[in-house]
Amino acid sequence: MRARGTGWFSRKGYLIIGKKPQHVAVAEAALGRPLPKGACVHHLDENRANNDPSNLVICPSNKYHRLIHQRLDAFKACGHYEWRKCPYCAQYDDPDNMRGEKCGRFVHPVCSARAQREARHRRAA
Repeated sequence: MRARGTGWFSRKGYLIIGKKPQHVAVAEAALGRPLPKGACVHHLDENRANNDPSNLVICPSNKYHRLIHQRLDAFKACGHYEWRKCPYCAQYDDPDNMRGEKCGRFVHPVCSARAQREARHRRAA
């Protein structure tokens, strides 16, 4: 338990002290200056309560932070950081076996074709 008046937890599970999340304050103290614009902080062990400086990584952008999580999720699921998850069948696979779409996601061609057929069938019904 924390002493009264030493912060609160946000809905997302981050400890807030004053007006700033503690992990951001710790990262800025380690950096010696405020975080660059657009930067965010990643918890290596994914435990939002563990704000030890050795557990924090400053990411240059939220896009980079999402990439870290994407690669960690892939490694946990299948043992390959570079594999991608098909949004249709939810299976991880080598991107060489998949097709990249304009939005940046990778899909199995068979899964995509099945989803398109089902969508056409729903529209016709």
